[in-house]
Amino acid sequence: MSTSLVIVEFIAVVVSLFVLIFNVIIYKKTAGGSKAYL
Repeated sequence: MSTSLVIVEFIAVVVSLFVLIFNVIIYKKTAGGSKAYL
């Protein structure tokens, strides 16, 4: 019945996955230079 709610939840999951992948890519790109700060 509430297909719009399912679509909204699916979009939220996809967006969170993209954010997670983006953070992993940024971390791998800056891992060599930011190890001094960790």
